[in-house]
Amino acid sequence: MKNLIFLLLFVLVTISGLQAEKIKFKAITKKELNVDKCDFYPEAKAVILEKKGEIDFDLASINGLVYRYSEAVRIKILDDHMKDAGNVKIRLYSPDNNVSGEREKITYLSGWTYNLENGTIEKTKLEKSNVYTNRLNKYWVEMSFVLPNVKKGSVVEYSYMKESSYFENLEPWAFQSDLPTCHNELTYTIPEYFNFQARMMGNMYSVQRDEKWVSNMVGELNFRSKWTNMKVKNLPPVEEEPFVSNACDLPLRVEFQLVTVDIPGQPIWHIAGTYAQFNKKIVETDFWKVATRGNFPKEVSGAVAGMNDLEKANYLFEWIKGAIAWDGMYGISPSKGLREALRGKSGSVGDI
Repeated sequence: MKNLIFLLLFVLVTISGLQAEKIKFKAITKKELNVDKCDFYPEAKAVILEKKGEIDFDLASINGLVYRYSEAVRIKILDDHMKDAGNVKIRLYSPDNNVSGEREKITYLSGWTYNLENGTIEKTKLEKSNVYTNRLNKYWVEMSFVLPNVKKGSVVEYSYMKESSYFENLEPWAFQSDLPTCHNELTYTIPEYFNFQARMMGNMYSVQRDEKWVSNMVGELNFRSKWTNMKVKNLPPVEEEPFVSNACDLPLRVEFQLVTVDIPGQPIWHIAGTYAQFNKKIVETDFWKVATRGNFPKEVSGAVAGMNDLEKANYLFEWIKGAIAWDGMYGISPSKGLREALRGKSGSVGDI
């Protein structure tokens, strides 16, 4: 379906070489470098001064239909123990068996560290040689870098742009993190052909929201896009709570779900399915094949012999907790397979 959508849009569009705008902050000031505490969260050891994001679509990309996700962050370091706020990791979905096909890639990356030395602003640039790429598994790649010369009093900033072929899965946007935030702003522009649900999740705080329709022209195609801007200010960090197992669900954020695609002259595609359709999709994947294969170690098969279903479930639950450690990767489908996960004693959510 994805290829058909691109072909239909390609018929309507003349390639025009559109370039997305990079997010840029205003020049750093001595006032920002002299900040020594967060006014609305005085105990903070670091504070996000500003975080901005943009999401838009490129209907005329030579790489097919893609969306672009841009993020820029500026952080004030208030304590030497928070220098790791300058350590950044970016995960990209990039299947290793799809070299020339759909994937996510970074098309722009920039990073700077600012310090006030004897009344003079000194800035240090992130060099390409300090940017590393590591394949986590057959689906995910991680890009990481450490901003240079970070110390107490520094202001660090980085910005990047990601291009993704997976337009049905827009990047969620986090308004809240483990640091207090002075200003957080997301702008997203979605062509009228795509009906996305934007759902607010996590902790509830006041979010300023503005929307409007804007006119676009790409080649000979005239269409409208829905422009949305969301802002929050003076947001406290996510507080650690005892006995909470769903900490990743707590931050205030917005998530997107593609519901329908409506291209002129074509039937409407309904993307968001029912639970029955979701169940059918899982059964048709490798997940179900692995789950029904029964390749458990002999000692496990012997241990559960004679148990009823509930007893088996309880035993296996405790056994898996000790046999496989989570490697930090999410997903429904197994990334390694049961044998490999057991051998290495680690695996993704899908493996576990």
